[in-house]
Amino acid sequence: MNISRRFFIGGAASFGAFGGCRFFECHDFRAGGTPNLKFGVVSDIHIKYIERPGEKDQGWGSNATFRQTLEWFRAQDVDAVLIAGDMADLGLSDQLEAVAQAWYDVFPNDRYPDGRPIEKVFVYGNHDWEGHTYCDYVKKRYPDPEEQKRHVLAADHAKFWREIFHEDFTPIYMKEVKGYRFIGSHWTGVDARKGGHPSNR
Repeated sequence: MNISRRFFIGGAASFGAFGGCRFFECHDFRAGGTPNLKFGVVSDIHIKYIERPGEKDQGWGSNATFRQTLEWFRAQDVDAVLIAGDMADLGLSDQLEAVAQAWYDVFPNDRYPDGRPIEKVFVYGNHDWEGHTYCDYVKKRYPDPEEQKRHVLAADHAKFWREIFHEDFTPIYMKEVKGYRFIGSHWTGVDARKGGHPSNR
């Protein structure tokens, strides 16, 4: 599959933002005018909480806009959705659960309503990995260190990933979608120049 980087990026030319969230219009590869593959790309959604029905504007950080984005991707009949890191704003498990709730509301069991599969290609970003250290909010919310471990993703990234997204966790993974291979590399905070694997920045 001879796909250039320019072609890949050029196909995602529609760019928008919502409260710290960046997203690209879904992209398709074309061969003879027929899409081979369509996928949506979202980055830096920085979810803080689940939208509560009936509440007025909660400001940015709820999973409402992310859900609407997924609904739009569903309407475009995408084959996969990529999230390029920074899902949970402060690296908390309930924030990642808010991401998953929106996903499974739109794609129950990783499927369309008619049963067709859709692939999630998500990776941790620096906020998911170490966001709990960026301000005093987490310490104030969970002053007890043992209680904090039950809510901070950094306590066990693999465990939370398995529980929340119902799939195994490996620092680098590959998923194949309609013959196209997607390589995901989670942020780990390790400097690649010092022998660690590269981040997803």
